[in-house]
Amino acid sequence: MTISSSFAQGSSLLVTVSESGCGIPENQLPHIFEPFYTTKEFGTGLGLSIVKGIIDAHGGKIWAESEVGVGTQFHLLLPLVAPHHHTPPTPVIPESFNRESN
Repeated sequence: MTISSSFAQGSSLLVTVSESGCGIPENQLPHIFEPFYTTKEFGTGLGLSIVKGIIDAHGGKIWAESEVGVGTQFHLLLPLVAPHHHTPPTPVIPESFNRESN
């Protein structure tokens, strides 16, 4: 396994994770980030979909390139500056709510 990184597109970091395993068949590659998609007998299909969700939430991108019999490369493009998000509203707690009575 090899991990490399470089600056990309001005204010982003490109991280590439490469491995020389069996590779992912071309017909499976478009589905690997889908929740519950798995080719393993006891897999949940959640790992890569969770990774994608985290990357997306931080304004990044993830994709894979693979060749059967050669290996797979996962590319993560992450912004170095957090994307602008609005501040969530402060929850309103009714005055009648008393935490100590529960």
